[in-house]
Amino acid sequence: MLLYGQTDKVSGVDFALFGLSDVNQFKGLQFGFFGANRNRADMTGAQLGLVNWNDNTATGASLGLMNYTGGAYTGAQFGLLNLNQGPLKGAQLGFVNFADNLTGLQFGLINGTNHIEKGVQIGLINYDKSGTFVSKDLPVFPIINGRF
Repeated sequence: MLLYGQTDKVSGVDFALFGLSDVNQFKGLQFGFFGANRNRADMTGAQLGLVNWNDNTATGASLGLMNYTGGAYTGAQFGLLNLNQGPLKGAQLGFVNFADNLTGLQFGLINGTNHIEKGVQIGLINYDKSGTFVSKDLPVFPIINGRF
């Protein structure tokens, strides 16, 4: 694919050399070498691209400069910016990480969540809207924060 390609369902390998690969349902391996991967419904597999964008749920691994998921994410995200609008079960490793609810690990410079269900944040700034292990009234704690 060059510049833009849209497909309903893909099972297997998807290459986006330059541009955007836009898929409704994806299972397999997505490569967006100098481009972006977008999945509108569900993604199962691995994504490698400058931007990995999942509108709904995703299961697997995402490696890119920016990883975004609008629904639940199960697996690992590796990028400069990892953003999950839904719950995360797994790990986020990057400079800035955010997950609605966290079950797992966030490792980065800045980590944020609305609530740690069960997990750990390791970074310079760790934000948990529902409070830290020190106090429910203290939403930010440096270096490490967690709930088990």
